[in-house]
Amino acid sequence: MLRAMGGAGAGLLLAACGGDRLDPFAERVERELEARQAAERAAQQSAQTAQAAQQAQQTAVAQTQAQAQQTAQQAQAGPAEPLPTPLVYITPRPTPQGHAVLVIADAPGASSAAIAWEGEVFAMLQEGDRF
Repeated sequence: MLRAMGGAGAGLLLAACGGDRLDPFAERVERELEARQAAERAAQQSAQTAQAAQQAQQTAVAQTQAQAQQTAQQAQAGPAEPLPTPLVYITPRPTPQGHAVLVIADAPGASSAAIAWEGEVFAMLQEGDRF
């Protein structure tokens, strides 16, 4: 369809339109709008990524500072006093071969305990100062 538009005293504008589209520039405007929206989304994603990286860096710095402060406090406190020798109880005693045993260790001040037997190490469960 060929369309002519003009006004009083104005020049004549001819526009070639196809199908239902009457605006010959509509496709170009839509493409430009989509490109602009895509650029805005990319900028937002880039800003979010930069913000996440900055937060991760701040967290890492804070953790490093906390560890350094803790290490400095430990160094100022001097060497720790040795823990007392734990009291270990094994029941039943004597233990028949092939039977289970219960091992209890009273170890005040200890934060963990383990048993080494036949080349293997077994962690013990803690309940207060007793394992």
